[in-house]
Amino acid sequence: MSTRQIYQTAKKQVYYIITIVLFISIMMSAFCQENQDLVRNGNFEQMGSDEGEILGWSKPPKGSIIKEGNNTYIQFINGGKITQKISVKPEYKGFVISAKMKTSSLQIGENSWNDARVNSYYKIPGDEKNYYTSMPTLKTNSPWKTVEILSEVKPGADTLVIEPCLLCNGTVSFDDIKVIPVTNDQDFLEASKNILQSSLLNITNGQFNEGQFNIIDSNGMPVGWSATWPNKVKIENEGNVKILSLTN
Repeated sequence: MSTRQIYQTAKKQVYYIITIVLFISIMMSAFCQENQDLVRNGNFEQMGSDEGEILGWSKPPKGSIIKEGNNTYIQFINGGKITQKISVKPEYKGFVISAKMKTSSLQIGENSWNDARVNSYYKIPGDEKNYYTSMPTLKTNSPWKTVEILSEVKPGADTLVIEPCLLCNGTVSFDDIKVIPVTNDQDFLEASKNILQSSLLNITNGQFNEGQFNIIDSNGMPVGWSATWPNKVKIENEGNVKILSLTN
């Protein structure tokens, strides 16, 4: 083989390697972009220069930063919230919203929203209304657990607002709050399959909350239960027994 042939062969191999590397880089970039957590400082490790300031979040009116060893989290007692706004890009189909939550001494009120939750809603430019969506929620006392839901983007929305909050008496702690965008139908369907069973009716600690559904709140929901789609939940009477039905 001549020197020229060796040079041409080596040149082709270099081009081939460069092409493979570029392809892998593009695919990894797309993967990282799609699976990128959009929440800033969701583990509450970064503090601002002002007293009580948590980078990325509004100043909490009643929240406290707790440090336990190497872990840092935010805690609310008898109410409180913090807020963060996330930009919604046109290619987003939805979001997987998750949070580590711990609750104690919860006193759930009559309203279905009297609980511990990561309030989540969309904002549309020029529209003052808050378009609430599925949100991580706990209604009973629980040790640390990760609560995860899937939210479909409201058409026309340019902002997703998340608010870790306590809307009743008791104590709740939040850590590792994440919002992962979903950009294609297949991934949205897969995420929906993985989350649907736990998000449709939230069961805490593997135990049924008032599992006979005999106690109904003012919104027509069984006390101790929350529904991602309340319009798909029906409480029906069969004699002296109440049963819960889910519709598609």
